[in-house]
Amino acid sequence: MAKVYKMQAEQTTTAAEKKKLLNSAESEIEKALKINSSDPWAQAESALIYLAQGDKDAAKKAIKKAAASQPNDAYIQEVKAKIEAAL
Repeated sequence: MAKVYKMQAEQTTTAAEKKKLLNSAESEIEKALKINSSDPWAQAESALIYLAQGDKDAAKKAIKKAAASQPNDAYIQEVKAKIEAAL
């Protein structure tokens, strides 16, 4: 569900709606991380959400944790590159 909110936020035209959708995405990903805090793919998604919210420090921290767990995963490396490019 978090991914859906994030995708909708990317397509919305108003800042208020984007913020609302990103907050919903963050809430959903936090629920997933409460269930399994070591899930590297949830951590990678959270990194993208934090980046979209403008929180580069949180994005960097989340993707670092994901990459430490799954250093050779293609998706995590893709997200890591996106985060690093934004820093």
